[in-house]
Amino acid sequence: MNTEAFQKAYDNTMRHEGGFSNDPDDPGGMTYMGISREYHPSWSGWYLVDEHIVNISRVPDVVHENFLLEKVQTFYASEFWDRLQCDFVAGLSVDLAVELFDTAVNLGRHRAIEIMQDALNLLNRNGALYIDLVVDGQMGMKTRGALAAYFKRRHAEDYAQAEVSLIRVMNHLQAAHYIRLMRKYPWKEKYAGWFART
Repeated sequence: MNTEAFQKAYDNTMRHEGGFSNDPDDPGGMTYMGISREYHPSWSGWYLVDEHIVNISRVPDVVHENFLLEKVQTFYASEFWDRLQCDFVAGLSVDLAVELFDTAVNLGRHRAIEIMQDALNLLNRNGALYIDLVVDGQMGMKTRGALAAYFKRRHAEDYAQAEVSLIRVMNHLQAAHYIRLMRKYPWKEKYAGWFART
């Protein structure tokens, strides 16, 4: 694993996800450091969180216990970094790997990959750089190939600008997703902080 790139992604995401919450309106329910009990009930750290919930005033204390933070990092490395194939992505662009990782933690791996695939399709010059991808939320061979082709063919022009453009389009698509949610469910405007991630 590219530990330096993973650490950068993890630290970035923890700026948004650090801490404990139990918002009844959040579909993820009880959440610790961005790990949803609803979606990840078998995470090995829940029993430690539960020990601190007995006395609710101690819940914030658990955030700072190193043995639990190690479990959090291990979870994110295996469930997000590895499953998104972020080592491959970081080999092309560390900043893109950081963006993909954070989007997946917030929206799920499937939707994060869909956003990246959609962005790649929008930036392929009508198929001149590579053929359109099926937006299926899978990090398969064709998606990896399109990513590599995107950076290879844009390299001669301006690699840094290509990187910025892809991340920017992904952020616009992510913001559009939040806007659609808030228009459909106005009560979700309480989560306007989502836009800080775009």
